[in-house]
Amino acid sequence: MKNLVQCIVIALMAMMPVQLMAHANHASFDPVTAEQAEAVAEKTVHNLVSSKQLAESWKSSKKQPVTQRETRYGKVWVVVFTNDSEKAEDKRTLHVFVDEFGNPISANHEGKI
Repeated sequence: MKNLVQCIVIALMAMMPVQLMAHANHASFDPVTAEQAEAVAEKTVHNLVSSKQLAESWKSSKKQPVTQRETRYGKVWVVVFTNDSEKAEDKRTLHVFVDEFGNPISANHEGKI
């Protein structure tokens, strides 16, 4: 009987931290707007240039209008940059993908996520 009471007390004590961590005041995130996604994409391109992953000419690349795409991971913003001074024709377009919370998730020349 004493062992049963000890097991019950231990089980209750083990569940207490879970109850203490559960609270109703969780922050909700509003999805980013097209303008915010565009700003994140521009910063991403500048970071890629700064880290020497893209050529300096990408800083003055042209932007196409921002679009939104539905993926299996949810909605993502797509910002397409074109750089006519890039030598390789298949590398003249850069697609930057930004998730609905404003996090850059990918940047590539193929346009695939």
